[in-house]
Amino acid sequence: MIDATSRSIKQRAPFGAVSVYLRRHWSLIIVIIVAALLRAWAAILLPVDFDEPVYVNAALDYAAALRAGDLGAIVDYVGNREHPALVKLTYAGGALALGERADATTVLYTARAISAVFGVLAVATIGWFFGPIAAGLLTIHTLAVKYTSQAYLEALPLWLIILAFGLLTRWHNKGPAAQEDSDPPGGTGRQTARRDPPGGTGRQTARRDPPGGTGRQTARRDPPGGT
Repeated sequence: MIDATSRSIKQRAPFGAVSVYLRRHWSLIIVIIVAALLRAWAAILLPVDFDEPVYVNAALDYAAALRAGDLGAIVDYVGNREHPALVKLTYAGGALALGERADATTVLYTARAISAVFGVLAVATIGWFFGPIAAGLLTIHTLAVKYTSQAYLEALPLWLIILAFGLLTRWHNKGPAAQEDSDPPGGTGRQTARRDPPGGTGRQTARRDPPGGTGRQTARRDPPGGT
């Protein structure tokens, strides 16, 4: 009977963990859903913008070069060298996935869908690192919605920048930079304290070991009559 109960609890544990996660992050989940709806709406309804055909044609050309195994045609592509190739290659991946159905229209909306995915990832990432308010502000930012719902080049870099900055911030807050005082080379980072003798003022001061010391930080009390 006990074994059966234990197995039942273990089976329900993953669902319990999901339930706890949803309760803790319900506000962020709502923001992400709103972000996805806004970007899907924009990707479907916004008219074709000025530069979108340029990037779609580049994606079709890249896809044709990839099918032919001609990497030189990608490296030496003269269509629009002034724009980075990474996002256009991502759109080319969508064109390859479409196969024979790939044309200017289908690749346009596939590229918009890819852009929207990275836009939603940007919202989710900024919410994960900086909270639902930051995510909500990015969700409803009209230019962010536009440029992460059309076949432009901004969505992927936006997500990567937010991810990099969030990871850097987390490392800074938890890593060596978060310490109040850095140890000298070879230090242990420990802090010790000792009481002042009878009649002291009760104040405590800290000092570091001289060069070549153990790196420990000691605290000493002022002598009687000290400050």
